[in-house]
Amino acid sequence: MKRSYWYALLTLVILSILVRTYPLFNYHLWGMDAGEYVYYTNQWVTSGSMHHSIDGWAGAYPFFPGLFSLSGSFHMLTGVGIYGSVSFTPVVLSSLVPLVAFLLTYRITLHKLASLLSASFLTFIVPFVYSQSQPKPETLGFFLMISILWMTFMVSKQNWKRFLPLLILFSGALIITHHLTSFFLILFLLGGYFFSELFKRNTSWNNKFRLWLYLGFTTATILYWFFGAPVFREQRLMDALWLPSYTIVLAPYVSVILAHLMIRSRRRKEWIPKIDLRGNEKRDLMVFSFILAITVIAILIYSVLVNIPGTDITLGNDILFYSPLSAFGIFALFSGKPLRSFREGVTIQGWLLAVSFTFILGAVTGSSSLYTIRQVAFFMLPLAILFGIGMVWFYNLIDPFSEKKKAISLCIILLLGLNLPLMYPSQETAGGYVEWVEYDTVEASFWVRDSTRQKILTDHRLSGAVFSTGSTDLSWTDGESAYFSDSIEEAKEEVLSLEVRYIMMDDNMIQGAAVREGTNPRPMDRTLLGWYRNGYNIYQGEYTDVYFIDINR
Repeated sequence: MKRSYWYALLTLVILSILVRTYPLFNYHLWGMDAGEYVYYTNQWVTSGSMHHSIDGWAGAYPFFPGLFSLSGSFHMLTGVGIYGSVSFTPVVLSSLVPLVAFLLTYRITLHKLASLLSASFLTFIVPFVYSQSQPKPETLGFFLMISILWMTFMVSKQNWKRFLPLLILFSGALIITHHLTSFFLILFLLGGYFFSELFKRNTSWNNKFRLWLYLGFTTATILYWFFGAPVFREQRLMDALWLPSYTIVLAPYVSVILAHLMIRSRRRKEWIPKIDLRGNEKRDLMVFSFILAITVIAILIYSVLVNIPGTDITLGNDILFYSPLSAFGIFALFSGKPLRSFREGVTIQGWLLAVSFTFILGAVTGSSSLYTIRQVAFFMLPLAILFGIGMVWFYNLIDPFSEKKKAISLCIILLLGLNLPLMYPSQETAGGYVEWVEYDTVEASFWVRDSTRQKILTDHRLSGAVFSTGSTDLSWTDGESAYFSDSIEEAKEEVLSLEVRYIMMDDNMIQGAAVREGTNPRPMDRTLLGWYRNGYNIYQGEYTDVYFIDINR
């Protein structure tokens, strides 16, 4: 490959690091749950083990210590502070995802420009960057997942022994890092295997290897979920998706048996109609247009008119500012014909259908894990590959004699120019949500920890900030009436029942307090806000205040 492509790829990686770490340089904590990850990392560093209890959110986190052990190790090796280690370690690793996406796409297509475009898509596209800029287990998990998928394309009958130790290492790391990413890797492996086999007369060695990897990874994941993470098993697996917990064990194996029966039936009796692998342009455009409509446009409209599927979160009309970005997905429509000319092309289509299935499953069951905000990042992976392939084919279609390098450069500039202004939305354009915590707020959290042992009333985001300092006696998900009731008397009753004596709030919390998971933050009632502020201001910072709540007033 020419040196110019390596320079272009290096530039993309540098830009990827810059756009993902930008909020980390501007805020002390970035990400709604970042404070909790700081706490667990600090526990791992100071005690050498995880504390398997938490009075509040995310009781299952200690059983998935991948992020905490990695960040803690970086802290001990380099001397970088805990907050910096937790914030930057997973995000910088995630910045390498475009590089792995380039290698993955190039392995499939052997086309440098298509691979470079796929990498640029994941470097700049807003939903993916916003998700991967937050230091959380999913950010590290996605890097592990795409690395495993790339290795499944690199492995062969001749070199599988060389890749097997790496696959085992990355798979084990993923299992103990993030449960949802493990779930999506299982879906990718199954969907890719099934769709690929459906189009072939004989099973290739690579697909046999992927089937064994699927069975091994699935078995190890389920065993860990049930026996290594008891709190996760009780909170998430029991009656998951309205189904008894044993279906979690049976479903992956039943699915692969059914897939195998369908594949054999098609090969022998051919009850599924013959599919022309060469395809034709009109049919491909229709098929991919339909997929785009049901997975992107329909979800967008539903989110604006109703709420995000699986939650009570509404984004309102502000999300329409982001609708022009769906135009980039249109170029994926043109990937249908060239994609099927690649030996592994149908595998990518299987990934796309697997993720599309989870959108439907999440919307139907109302699962608190499978809702659109969390699924979009995984949807972007196959979409990026289709985008790169489709963009090159589109240029060839409209002008086969054009200078493609200039066209590709223009596309990357458009991706950068259209996405950067929308990369990190304001509180008003994000449904009231705020992901950041100022340094001033963390200072206030340390003051609270050192000054009182009584319970603190504060919302989810600030609870995480206080929790990061080691304070555990917080209101967490309780106290809705204390924030949003219509009367002071009702708020007093809630405060008494919670046994809180202090309230901590910053400017963003006043504009939108986030209390319950899956609902929009709401502005604090002005009457109640005045009641709190008429109390004793025992700590006053630039953005953050702490008040003593006088019930007798």
